Amino acid sequence: MRRLRRILLAAVLGLAALAALMVQNPAVDGAERAASRIAVAAGAVYVSLRAINATLSVAQEIELGGSAVVSASAQPIKVLEPIDDTVERVASTVFAVSVVAATLSVAAEPLSVLGAAILLGALLPWLLIGPRRGRASHVCDRALVGGTALAFVLPALFWAGAGIADVLTEPRMVAARAELSDIADRARGISEERALPETGDSSFFDSLTNGVADILETIGVYRDSVAYFLEEADTILSTSLTIIGLLLLEALILPLAVVAAALWILRRRAP
Repeated sequence: MRRLRRILLAAVLGLAALAALMVQNPAVDGAERAASRIAVAAGAVYVSLRAINATLSVAQEIELGGSAVVSASAQPIKVLEPIDDTVERVASTVFAVSVVAATLSVAAEPLSVLGAAILLGALLPWLLIGPRRGRASHVCDRALVGGTALAFVLPALFWAGAGIADVLTEPRMVAARAELSDIADRARGISEERALPETGDSSFFDSLTNGVADILETIGVYRDSVAYFLEEADTILSTSLTIIGLLLLEALILPLAVVAAALWILRRRAP
């Protein structure tokens, strides 16, 4: 009876391994889709952060100039440099998360194929040796378990963990990305230098008046932008960190927690 169960188990595992090598593994397909979704989300956030970083970097170098009669030169947005540096560092972290998710996406299938090959290679020795105690039997058991885990269990657990994380984090992620997108749009609005109109052939008094008014108007626009970004500095940082945390939760933390919980349950049920 025990021998028959081993033969049936070997047959099921062998057919599953062959199917994983010859057709698409559903667990791998789901894991790839989940990892790709995370990578795309992280990439979109990275683009928004880099947009903020790039436009603030350009805006810091803008010099305000006056007309032919009244002239002035200043870099009023240089005060945003600390915020710009912080955004750049956060963007680098988001890019790293995106790289990790993309790596998981492309690694799922090769690892599954490797696991299926190990499983097929270990089945025949596992059947021939039988449930004897010894080093060879121990190696075959480990190869069987490891191959099954790589081919089926780990992709399925990652798929499940990422799916659970997506459901749990979607509302906060959508809100955080929308908030960051609004700030990125505002950043793009200050990246273009405002050109002051020419005074033409007007009188000296008109040129003086128009020049002063143009300078004050332009400085007022940039002053409002500086005030906005200084006011939103905490929002930029907290929103960015929230997004990083949610991406890590979806890509690594919750899938690893699901894997750890499954292993703990299996160990508790082992005789």
